[in-house]
Amino acid sequence: ESPKEAFGGLETQVAGTSYLIQAPCASTSSKGKSVESPKEAFGGLEAQVAEESPESPTCSTSPKAKSLFRCPECNAFVSSMEEALKHCGTLGDGGQPTSPSCLPSGEAIAFDEQGRMLIVRVTQPTGERETVVRLPDGQQRTFDASSVKKMIESPQKEVAEFLENLSNAELRGLVHEVGQRLLEGSRLYHSRLAELDRLGEMSNMKFFDLDENATMRDLDNAYRKLAKKMHPDKNGGTDEAKQRFQAMKERYEALKKRLSEDNVDKEGEGRKNEEPEEREPKEENEKKDKKEDSNDDAKSIEYDPSNKESMVSTVVKMAGQLKNIDVQMDILLKELSRMSQHPEGT
Repeated sequence: ESPKEAFGGLETQVAGTSYLIQAPCASTSSKGKSVESPKEAFGGLEAQVAEESPESPTCSTSPKAKSLFRCPECNAFVSSMEEALKHCGTLGDGGQPTSPSCLPSGEAIAFDEQGRMLIVRVTQPTGERETVVRLPDGQQRTFDASSVKKMIESPQKEVAEFLENLSNAELRGLVHEVGQRLLEGSRLYHSRLAELDRLGEMSNMKFFDLDENATMRDLDNAYRKLAKKMHPDKNGGTDEAKQRFQAMKERYEALKKRLSEDNVDKEGEGRKNEEPEEREPKEENEKKDKKEDSNDDAKSIEYDPSNKESMVSTVVKMAGQLKNIDVQMDILLKELSRMSQHPEGT
């Protein structure tokens, strides 16, 4: 009475992909089974369908009825097995399933409504990482280091147009990629900043001719000795002499603060009320707070993946933070290079 009665379903597993074959009821008694190739899955089906089954009295299909085949990607019905496999590019020229919608293996980021991977982050053999998004037409969109760099370096108007033309899935993939690079950049920056602090401390110790076991008394004695030698009044009172003397005092204060902190750690909470801790420079506190805020900003990435405006706002904000890290990193690397070439800061 109806196509639904005339045609049943047969589901088989072909090379990891599910193919639903719509065939006359003569073939509906068959059960799905695992096979090795599309040819094996579909071979002989039309010949079977062409014969009306005497054991199926409810079947009203004529002997000349043809099978319908469903595309495994979009579920559209076509008249032949080859058409079904090639409808969305599932079957390549070599006759093997090579669906373009099959994302590369990696860290799953998001899934679509059918439970299929929509976004994945992949690590290439070179170590480079990128985010891959599956598009509705089965193609893929990749966001990598070059994509992020181009967006950061482009004018705001071009960036706005670029983001406007992206689909929600593409935007979500871009947000993830920029966010991951922001986190990685922040970690690298703070790691190199810690290295610069370490080199600076070593430089200061060497400047005062002290070793790593030096005490506060050792530092005070070394400071008084250099203060007498480098005092501007004994060096012509020039601006250069004043600057050198001020630089020496800054080295002394930095080492004094570090040694004071070490003493607090060793001797317990009672040392916190002593003068060195109370006189902690305001500038150092502000610098420390700024570092912590920078870390928090990089770790706090919140957005609504279903809201395009939210994702656009988030990716623009993160791109600005990433650009700022790049600028600060350039300055930091130059300072690290200078410290390596001139460990005494001369």
